Amino acid sequence: MKYFFYYFFSDLLILLKILLKKKYTICFFNENKFTLKYLKHYIKKKRSRKILLITFDNLDENFENTDLYHLKTNFFRQLVFLTLDVKLVYSSTPGLNQTVFRRSILNKKTKYIYIQHSPVSLTKAYNENSFNNFDYLQSINVFQTREIHSINSKYNLKIKDLKTKYYFINNIKKKINSKKILIAPTWGTDFYEMNFLMNLLCLLRRENLNFIFRPHYMSLKRNEFNPEKFKNFNLNFDYSPNLNLSEYSDLISDWSGIYMEFCLTNNRKCFLINTKQKILNQKDFRDYLTIEESLRNQLSYVYDKNNIHNMVNKIKNDKVIESVNHITKNFFY
Repeated sequence: MKYFFYYFFSDLLILLKILLKKKYTICFFNENKFTLKYLKHYIKKKRSRKILLITFDNLDENFENTDLYHLKTNFFRQLVFLTLDVKLVYSSTPGLNQTVFRRSILNKKTKYIYIQHSPVSLTKAYNENSFNNFDYLQSINVFQTREIHSINSKYNLKIKDLKTKYYFINNIKKKINSKKILIAPTWGTDFYEMNFLMNLLCLLRRENLNFIFRPHYMSLKRNEFNPEKFKNFNLNFDYSPNLNLSEYSDLISDWSGIYMEFCLTNNRKCFLINTKQKILNQKDFRDYLTIEESLRNQLSYVYDKNNIHNMVNKIKNDKVIESVNHITKNFFY
């Protein structure tokens, strides 16, 4: 409570600054530290025009010709969005008009552009209607393009498809030089419930393999994973919002889109565990074949719970992992 009034008046001052300046044509909405890297390319590209950058998190970076405002209260977050008077809003946060992230009622002509923060499907991996209120959706692979057409057809919409490279991958510096394994599961599966992490810890340490564990920030937010339970295991964590996948020789994941990012970055297969698939849209696209399902066996070695030991043996003994450029170039722009 002691911070409430401070946050309230701080956000009120931000709202007044935005309304009074009236000099922005472009707004970027960045939800947290983990999504900024997907917007950086576009912020820098548009820096010749005065930019408004709204964030819900503390950011350590500043951008040329950009006013950055950190909003802390949901009341003013929604109010700022409702009163935006700009031409374009870029964001990597889905669910426009389903949360405090709302379309402007002050300027009905504002166009909203969604920037991908993952190569995964736009259907099963996201909640129902997550993209229906955007004017433009970026697509970084042929599956996402097909899904945009399917969304338009199903809901009688006219969302425009923006086919582009996955610029986030292009900015990663290549520097694999040692055997180091990244364990990075997604959220919303049974990875923790079925004790996959504990099994991996035992197997990898028995083989003296160097590894780092990166829990998904949503797993922390939803209390799927509690780091305190592993404080006696001397487990090395990676919480950095700026993960460099090229630092790792191998990846262990489940249904996370990070497996495709790893393959695109390092041109090598990764290792996936058959946990329960994360499907957030059970209603509209249950039978839709997604990219994470279609390329799973082509871009990775897949293992069930009862043969994870075989996966660890393969990681330890294989010096050359099969390249995947010939696969990714057929699907990604």
